[in-house]
Formats: sequence, structure tokens, C-alpha cells
Amino acid sequence: VRSYIRREGDHTVTYYDADLYEVDREFDLTIDGLTVESSSDKLNTGASDKTTNIINSIMPFDTENSVKWNANYLKGFTSEKRDTNVDQLRPIVSSQARDIARYNVSKTLSEYDRGVKWEKEDVDMKGKQWKAAYLPVWLYSYLQTKGGQSTLHYVAVNGRTKETMGSVPINMPRLLLITFLIELLGAFLAVYTYNSMEFQYSWLFILPGIIYFIIIYSRYRNSGARHNYEYETKTGVTDMQRSDRLLKRMTGLRSSTMSSFSMTGFDSIQMNMDMNQSPGTHSGIQVINLRPGGGQGVTSGHITFRNHKDK
Repeated sequence: VRSYIRREGDHTVTYYDADLYEVDREFDLTIDGLTVESSSDKLNTGASDKTTNIINSIMPFDTENSVKWNANYLKGFTSEKRDTNVDQLRPIVSSQARDIARYNVSKTLSEYDRGVKWEKEDVDMKGKQWKAAYLPVWLYSYLQTKGGQSTLHYVAVNGRTKETMGSVPINMPRLLLITFLIELLGAFLAVYTYNSMEFQYSWLFILPGIIYFIIIYSRYRNSGARHNYEYETKTGVTDMQRSDRLLKRMTGLRSSTMSSFSMTGFDSIQMNMDMNQSPGTHSGIQVINLRPGGGQGVTSGHITFRNHKDK
């Protein structure tokens, strides 16, 4: 994108020139060790009465070091049995695999800085293998009861990588009181600066209270914590075929980004998955692992992304 300024009357306007490209990417993608929660209770990361997203956020595990199942591993630990089947987990795994594919293709398009409009995505998945495993998690919980409502807070530690995430109960009356006092002070400063100095941005003084509330709530609740499977899962990209064709040059644009984004979705998705249970390490979360199995590997095949990009 190229930008320049023109004067129109008594003011200036910024215009942009951009090149419109049709971009194709076709490649083979191997995904190794994609893990998902197989306990229906912990799988519901959006539950309002428990912070199960915390448990999912400490993934991934080093599943390549898994060992053969032995009941002695569970001595002194509690465990949860898997209560979901492949049919229930297949949509989640398929969605995450597509997200991983998009993430990998996006890394090849960094030079197109104006935006992307997806037109077509073809994914042919094959060579999948399902495995179940016990993975170690140190799990602490605290039940917060207030006003007849209960919230179960979790603090979880990955027993292999030591990654830690937690949700801590918040004293909402105290937080709201402090927020109110900050807002009250901000409102006073806003009125004072507007009346005495005619400061046109005096309304900014009312923002600190809102910002304080968001920061404190997010810091202790960690409601946005999750497993960043898009880039934390081991992948391998091979046989990358690129095609970048210039369609037209556009001038005099008023925006530095594309005005609309759309995605039509996948035209064809072929999946053949076989269940192959092989419990591994002790205690904690049970997961389904996608492992390379025959052919070209997990979710391997031709993944074609066709899109329009502005450069």
C-alpha cells in the first residue's frame, strides 16, 4: 500500500494506491500431536459456573515422550475417565486442524498488508490416527459461593512443562467501589478541565476507571486463557506451491485496508479417522492425540487456499 496526501479546500485527505493480487497456496501439512480434552466436563470451556478454560490453556504436552500404559502410574493420583467418543470430538479436531492450516498459510502472505478476502479453501484430510492418553496435571480448585451462585475456580499446572494458569476469585464489591472512586475523580477532572481550560479531550479522564476494572478482572479471572493450538502444535509444511498473479492496480483509495472480508468455507473435506486407544502417562487430563499414521501423515494432502489480497 502506498499513501499520499492531497489538499482539498482548507483540509488534507490521505489517499492510498494498492495492487490487487490473486494468490494461490497449495501445500502438504502434517500435524503431529494435536491434543483436545476428552472429558465432557472439562471440554466445556465456556461454562459460567467453572473456569475450565484454565485447564485447557496449559496444553500442549510433550506427547512424543509418552510411554506404554501401566496402572501403577495412577497410584497416589486421581484420574478421570474419558466420557466422549470420536464422533463427538471429530468436529473440534477438524476445526482446529483447519485453523492450523490457515495459520501456516498466513505466514506466507505477510507482504500483503492491506487485507485478505477469502474466496475458496479446499482441504483434503487423510492419514489420521486417534490415540487416548492420561497426561499429568496438578490441579487446585476453590469454590466461590455468593448470592446463591457458585463458581469453581481452577489453578492448573502442566506436570511436564510446568506451564501454570489460574483463576482467582475477585472481591467484586471492592473492585466496583475502587472503580467508582476512580470514575468519580475522573469525572471531576473532566468537568474542571473543560470549564476552566476548555480542554476538548476532557472526556478521556473518565476512561481510567473502566481500564482499571478491565485490567484487574482480566488479570485474576484469565477468562481469555486458552490453548493456542494454531502455533503451539507441531506441524510440518512441505511441497509448497505458490502463485501470485497481479489483477489490477487501484489508485485514489480512501482506506488503507480492504473494506470487507468474507470466507465461503471449505468446498470439500474428506476424513477417515480410526480410533486406537493407547493410554499413556498418569493422572490429569485425558486427550485424543492426532498422530502421523500411514500415507503422507496426519491431515496431510493438498490444502489449497485461494484468496484475493491487496498489496
